[in-house]
Formats: sequence, C-alpha cells, structure tokens
Amino acid sequence: MVFAYPWVPESPRFLMISNRPAEAQLVLQRVAKINGVVLPKMQLVASSTSEKRGRVWDLLSPALRRLSLVLWFLWIALVFVYYGIVLLTPEYFEPLVDSVNGQYFVIVLTSFAELPGLVLVGFLVNRIGRRKTQVVAFAGCSLCTLLLLIDASVYVSTVFAIGARSLIYAAFAVTFFYTPEAYPTSLRGVGLGTASSLSRVSGVATPFVATTLSSVSRLLPFMVFAAFALVAAGFAVLLPVETAGKPLADAVDPSPASTTTTTTSTSGADSTRKKKAQRPGRDATTHNEDLTNVAEELIGVAKDDTQGNKTPKQRRSMRSSGR
Repeated sequence: MVFAYPWVPESPRFLMISNRPAEAQLVLQRVAKINGVVLPKMQLVASSTSEKRGRVWDLLSPALRRLSLVLWFLWIALVFVYYGIVLLTPEYFEPLVDSVNGQYFVIVLTSFAELPGLVLVGFLVNRIGRRKTQVVAFAGCSLCTLLLLIDASVYVSTVFAIGARSLIYAAFAVTFFYTPEAYPTSLRGVGLGTASSLSRVSGVATPFVATTLSSVSRLLPFMVFAAFALVAAGFAVLLPVETAGKPLADAVDPSPASTTTTTTSTSGADSTRKKKAQRPGRDATTHNEDLTNVAEELIGVAKDDTQGNKTPKQRRSMRSSGR
C-alpha cells in the first residue's frame, strides 16, 4: 500500500467536500489524460455549503446516532461470531474425525465455504437490498450454528459448519460495503474506520470467551455465538436507511429532523401548510413529486389571482375562448 500511494489519486468528491476544488481539478485532468480523453473546459468552484472533514463525534449527531449505534453493534457481532466459528471448528470436529488428515480436510473445506457466501451476497444484495441480505445472513448463520448442537454424522455436521461459515462471511461482506454507503462523503471514511476499530475489541475477546466456555461445555460457545448472530439479525432490521439503488450522499444535516412551515395565499385568504423536512435516505422520487405538487398549486393560485383581477365580461370571454 505504501508503494502504491503515489499512483492512487484522491477522491474528487472528497476534495470538493473539503473545499479543495483546485486539487480536484488536477485529479480529474490526470484521470482524463490516463484514459486518453479531453476534459471539457470547466472551472470547479468551491461551494459555499462545503463541510469540513468529518469527525468521530459527528457520527453521534442526532441524524446519524441510530445508524452509527446499530452499525457498531453489527460490526462487533460480526467479528465475534466469525472468529469464534473459525477458532472452534477444529475443536468441534476433533472427536468426530479419527485421523489428523481428516480433521485438516474438514478445516480446509469449511474455509473454502466463504466463497459461496460471496456468491450469495452478489445474488441477493441488489435484489432484496442490503438490510434484508444482512438479516438473512445473520439469521441463517445463527440457525446453522445451532444445528451444530445436534448429534449428527460428520457429513451432516460438516454441511452445517459450511453453512455457518458461509453465511457469517456473507454478512461480513454486505456490512462492509453497506457502512460507507450509508454515510455521507464527509463521514464515509470516519464511519467505516470507527466501526472497524470498535469491532477489534470483540476480536481480542473472542479467544478468551471461547476458551472459557469450552472448559464448561464443548457446545456452549456455539450457543453463545448463535445467540449473538440472532440478535445481530434483529439489529439489522433497525438500520434506518436502505442504500440499494440510492445515490451516495455528499452531506447530511446534523440537526434533528424538524418541520418547516410554508405559507401560501389562496383565493384572497392565507393558509399555512406544514411540511416535514426531508430526512436522510428519503426517496428522491417522492421528494420530486412533492415539489411538483407545490409548483402546480402555486400555478393554480396565480391563475385564480389573475382571474380575480378581471372584470366579469373578461372572465366570460376567457371561458368562451377556453371552450
């Protein structure tokens, strides 16, 4: 990564958000030159609403608090369950497989089980969405881990182990790219880095928990990991935004959701209508429809006011011409 640094350009989106348009212009010119195209003549101008670089405490602003807390728990549960299954798989199959070669074969087989997890994510993530894919992966991992408690043959137990390993890796993959999608540009790197850092706490604790519980019962750790995966599935339902098919946000209003008041004059009388401010993640199509409806109402009001200034004879003439 260090050797590749000179060849990796900075994100133009990030540079614009950071109020560095000149650097963003240079990056775009460099990209255009590498791709053999001519960059259109333009001059990037810093927006007056450009935000400063994101800070960790911005993740707990009222608009992002729920998202951040849910994601932090999901990351902690992911690392805890993933490393727990990896650590306990050899110990679980030790009494089921007689030869050492057979034990190594099962370990290698369950390791390759992560590949089907990636295929599953690729198939589901754009069909049912990020949140539902996380719920399916976490709940499926919990079920497969619980099924390991059944006294079954080594072949059946291997299938359950492959399922648990595959599904927890699928949850890991979808959560990994959901996290930066859910945050705006100014907080994207901070959000992903903070969640990943917090998850390492559970990564350090996993070996101690697994060893302690295994001394009590060989199957007790699997019950704990299954419970964590099931709770994580419930937390995934609480994610406030679905990012599938949505444009990435550049910024978010850190203030809590509020209501704004719009005043419009109708037929000589003023009427006040309250509209809820658009919240982060709201469907852009719905917002555009709201703006269209407001525009149509204003046009109708203008027509009414225009007709109100006409004489009765002029209004009769306008109606007859309309017919």
